This record gives sequence, C-alpha cells and structure tokens, in this order.
Amino acid sequence: FFGPFIGALARSAGGALSDRLGGTRVTLVNFI
Repeated sequence: FFGPFIGALARSAGGALSDRLGGTRVTLVNFI
C-alpha cells in the first residue's frame, strides 16, 4: 500500500523540485 503511494508523492514532488533545481539531482534522489 505504502510503496505506490510514496512513489506517487515522490514523483509529483520530484517534478516540482526538478523544475526548480534541475532534473539530474532530483532523479538521483528519487532513484535511491
């Protein structure tokens, strides 16, 4: 239950963060 839920949150938050910071760092953080 929590896996997909956290994945969706991380994806939406990661999208907003990547707009600000740049995608590479956020992608690495989400990948770990």
